[in-house]
Amino acid sequence: MRELKRTLAAILAMAMIIGLFPHTAITARAEEGDGKSYETAIEISSGDTKTVSLSEEDSSRYFKFIPTETSCYSFTSISKTRVFCWLYDYENESYSAYSYNSTDFIIDRKFEKGQCYYFQVFFEDSSITDSFDVKLTETPADFTVCANNTESDTTDVIFDSEESTELTANVTTEGAAYYSYMWYIKDSDNKIVDLYYNSSTYTLNGSSVASNVYYCKVTNSSNVSHTVTFIIHPDNDLYAYTLDDENNKVSEASYEISPKGSIDLKAYAEAFDDNNITYSWYKVDQETNELSLIKDEKTSTLEVSASSNYEYYKCCVSDSYEYKSWVDYYISTTSNNLVAYPAGYPDNDSVDINVKPKASVKLEVVAEAENTNGITYTWYDGDTLLENNKASYSIAEIDGSHTYVCYVDDSFGSDTQNVYFNIYVDNDLSAYAWMDENDITYDYKEEYVEPKKSVTLKPIVSAIDT
Repeated sequence: MRELKRTLAAILAMAMIIGLFPHTAITARAEEGDGKSYETAIEISSGDTKTVSLSEEDSSRYFKFIPTETSCYSFTSISKTRVFCWLYDYENESYSAYSYNSTDFIIDRKFEKGQCYYFQVFFEDSSITDSFDVKLTETPADFTVCANNTESDTTDVIFDSEESTELTANVTTEGAAYYSYMWYIKDSDNKIVDLYYNSSTYTLNGSSVASNVYYCKVTNSSNVSHTVTFIIHPDNDLYAYTLDDENNKVSEASYEISPKGSIDLKAYAEAFDDNNITYSWYKVDQETNELSLIKDEKTSTLEVSASSNYEYYKCCVSDSYEYKSWVDYYISTTSNNLVAYPAGYPDNDSVDINVKPKASVKLEVVAEAENTNGITYTWYDGDTLLENNKASYSIAEIDGSHTYVCYVDDSFGSDTQNVYFNIYVDNDLSAYAWMDENDITYDYKEEYVEPKKSVTLKPIVSAIDT
């Protein structure tokens, strides 16, 4: 039964369209009423929204529209159930409207001032009981359209082949109800290749990108058209660089600074989309080439101070598409002018020290340089390495003559400075044969002995340590 009613409704509609039913009797003289017939059609004006309630017994509603100005108008439905509409103009021409892709209809066209038009609205299934809204709005003859929500009709699109990318033609003019979309590319002869896609959004997939430029021609019901252009890039074309002494763009640069100096390392970035560029700075280990992230440095400039004769830094520049570009910086220093000497003897690299037996002594080195940070001291007693890395070395009890050496180095590659300490023990040793009554000592003594008699010879010895 329901299918029969739907079939009869369709036959009736077609009959009205081709003129089997005399709707020529419809005139502008009809009075506003309940909308159940042409004679009682409900008047509607631009800007009005009307609610329609239909049932199987009351399956359609009529609206009358007399424009006060010649313009383009849109008559649309807002419904959860599929709705159809027929328009009858002042010349008794009829037009049907419905949508294949949604439940609502759209009639969008030019209406003449002072003429009378009738709209008949009904559910596709006449047995349905439900309500919906209809709305009449004036639509501008012209419109504006932009690419991917930009303010331009041309935009660059970063395309990731592993993901889908949407191209959207955005109509920014309010009020218009219906637009058609023609997506196309151009072949090698610059001829249009229609993609046969009528939607505001076109989706690119990794295997379906056929061109580096896509176009969308948008046309409204007044036959006004505008075209937007999408330039496709396989990546963001991110390029990071710094400037050399001649302001050339380079991906690596070398600088020389004084041992006490500092320098600002700068990174620059270019990309089709240069929003959300980040900078990560690293110091490179000279032996292992491992990268150490420098904390809290997310800006395009990094200030570094000299700490060795050669340093290596890297800056990783990233964009929001996870593309990366690197810049390398090589820092060297001028001479540190390292000089080392025994304390109190600035013109010598060695000193002789005389000490008493078992005395204590402190050996001290003075090191001078432009940058004294990182100076190291290595002490040896002859060939024996001593466990000391300070500028001084103390000996609690001298047990004999020694030669101590201190090797002085810095982190700037200066020549090693060798400082020597020659330790000599002075025991105040003296020996004599005898001393006279005036305390004068003699290193010889004559002894007369009888034949076959023995004699003891014993020198007189004096020393600090006997």
